[in-house]
Amino acid sequence: PGRAMAWGGTLAIWGTAALAVGTCKVLGIKTMDDLKRVMNAQLSPLGDAIRDRMTPFKSYITEAPLDGSPKVNTKDSRFAKGVKDIFA
Repeated sequence: PGRAMAWGGTLAIWGTAALAVGTCKVLGIKTMDDLKRVMNAQLSPLGDAIRDRMTPFKSYITEAPLDGSPKVNTKDSRFAKGVKDIFA
């Protein structure tokens, strides 16, 4: 059992390293500056898409209270009011 676990761990580390090296070659990453540039180019559209999808949901859940106080009170959110309308 010990040998099998050692070989499994070795293969897992080797496979992860091979995947990382292969990805760097495909994306043209040779230095840490390249890594920053490529990750920014690859992940910025994903982050923008997530932000664009979640912003309406966030405003739906956390609407400011009607009394004008800066604290967010979930009982005053449109979501909570919608649930109350359905079940009340």
